[in-house]
Order: sequence, then structure tokens, then C-alpha cells
Amino acid sequence: MQTSHTSLVTPVLGNDVAKEVLQWIGAFRMLSNATIISFNLQDYDFWGNGVLSHHLLRQLSFGAHITVMTTPPPGNNGAGSAFKSKLALLEALHNRGACVYVHPDLHAKAYLFRDDRDEEMVIVGSPNLTDRGFGTRGAQKSNLLELALLTADPGTYSCTAQLIGARLIGNPGTLDFGAWVADNLDKVAQAKGAP
Repeated sequence: MQTSHTSLVTPVLGNDVAKEVLQWIGAFRMLSNATIISFNLQDYDFWGNGVLSHHLLRQLSFGAHITVMTTPPPGNNGAGSAFKSKLALLEALHNRGACVYVHPDLHAKAYLFRDDRDEEMVIVGSPNLTDRGFGTRGAQKSNLLELALLTADPGTYSCTAQLIGARLIGNPGTLDFGAWVADNLDKVAQAKGAP
């Protein structure tokens, strides 16, 4: 049963978004569903509390349905470290059963979670899932000033999930990660050290 506080919307800064996301994907909840939409995406280490990929792979092993949408790995040829690290993250998630999508013009940031007790959380705002967007412990000067809204309202969760499915993932320019890899075999080979 939903409590009366579920309709509240709470504004938070980037480091509080990181804490909220960690609470949802971390060791104390079993997710049934997670959707991560982030223009930029890193295998972010939540202040030494484990990297994103480990938390999501753990949730996948418990049967969670995880969807990730981001921009393709950056760069023109696959030689840069940012390309390689983003490719490795997306490949790891894709290979373990996450639904991974890319769109070159994505700029949205949204995080939707539903746990095994049907509790829900929606986070929409400016923070990318990166060290600068979510905050780095002890490095306040390098953090960006970010703002997001959090709500556990079921109606907001449902509407946001529908919009993401229809207009972001359903956008004609959005590619499934496997299709993107097939279209970018030269870059992927370069990133993996092929001559």
C-alpha cells in the first residue's frame, strides 16, 4: 500500500542523487525494474561503495529487468580512453542481459526504479551518471552544480516510463546496442586493439 508521502516531490543536488541511486541499486534492495537514461555515462564508483556495473550486474543476476539509454561511446575512431571505457561498460551490461540503447542526440537524464515490493522512485534532473555529475567524495571543486527532482508517486513513474519507451527508446534514431556495434565494427575493433 502506498503511503501519503508518495506524492511529494523533493529537490536534491547531484551528490544526493548519487546517494539515492546507490540505495536503489545497491545491496539493500532487490530491483524488479530499473531504467537509467543518461547522456553521459561512466562506470561510476559511488564514493568507494562499488561501481555501477557491479551493482547492475548483481541486480541482473537476481532477475531485474534493466534498461540503459545513453549516447554512443565518444570519439571518431575508437582509440580514446573515454570510448574504450564506455564501450566496456555498455558491452558488459548488454552481454549480461540489460537492454542497452544509444542515441547520438540524447541529452535527457532520468533514473526510474521499482523494487521487488513494488516501491517506485523517479529521479529527473540535470545530473549525468558520472563522477562530476554525481559528485566525487572530497573533491567538491570538481563537482558540477546539479539539480534533480525525486518522487515516489506511482502516476509520475508510469507516465515517465511510458514517455521514455515511446519517445526516447522508440525514437527512430535510437539504436539497440547490438545494432550500433554492428554499424561500428571498425571503431569497436580499434578500441579492442585490433590492427
